[in-house]
Amino acid sequence: MLTGGSCRCLPPVGNPTLQGTRLAVSDTSPKSNLWEILMSSVQTFAERVITSIEKVIVGKRATVELAVASLLCQGHLLIEDVPGVGKTMLARSIARSLG
Repeated sequence: MLTGGSCRCLPPVGNPTLQGTRLAVSDTSPKSNLWEILMSSVQTFAERVITSIEKVIVGKRATVELAVASLLCQGHLLIEDVPGVGKTMLARSIARSLG
């Protein structure tokens, strides 16, 4: 993923939430549209986070998307690779992007 290493999604522990994230979902929305509205909000949030991370991690969109997806699924992320390819920088930029 970074350069031949791997990112693995691990199952969540406890019940973490994305604090401070507000979704624009009204109580009067039909149930059929509620899912679309929710997914649209999550997709917009994910794109903003990925764009922010890509200002630091250049040319690794697939790795960044996988990392953000694993965290949005309330999972853990284990980043493995050889030294010097940006694992710590990726972790720091994810942390700063999420607050």
